[in-house]
Amino acid sequence: MIPKEEEGLTIAEAAAALGCCERTIRRYTKRGLVVRVNTGRPARYSAESIAAVKGGMSSVLRHVAAINAQLAELTVRVSVLETVFMARGQLIEPTERLVRDVSAALLGALQAPMTLDVAADWADDLTRYSPEMCKRVGYGHLDTLARALVYAAESDTDGRRVSLRRITVEQLRWFLAQLSGYQRQRR
Repeated sequence: MIPKEEEGLTIAEAAAALGCCERTIRRYTKRGLVVRVNTGRPARYSAESIAAVKGGMSSVLRHVAAINAQLAELTVRVSVLETVFMARGQLIEPTERLVRDVSAALLGALQAPMTLDVAADWADDLTRYSPEMCKRVGYGHLDTLARALVYAAESDTDGRRVSLRRITVEQLRWFLAQLSGYQRQRR
């Protein structure tokens, strides 16, 4: 709380109110952000100007935090797209044995507990499936699996693995969009 006194705040009080050092108060005064209310010593500063700087700083910090959050989100999306597009050159095409193995693994995955690690492993593979591979395994089965994996990844609460969770969820959502497109093309 900023104390309001008729004669103003001392430099120490102003610095404490803003959570900075006395040198910063002097710099703010030179820039015109903080108003000095006397000409003598000790220097006194306007409580209103200190409050304005404090309010302005918190709104700027909130704005910077919002921009940083957007930047982090865009960085993850770009990373996902890079991964997906790099994998696009190496699509997994179906063979009878591969379709059988993937179908069995898919059913096993749906019956077993799902974790972020399981979702990340599947996401890497699913993004490389060709349209024909998706058709042969079954659009409905893959859709069900991908949605379950998204839920499992989003449910992970380990704060140290935020990037892995975001990348995995983005990959799976991209795959679901691709799968939807494959289904529409078939009709």
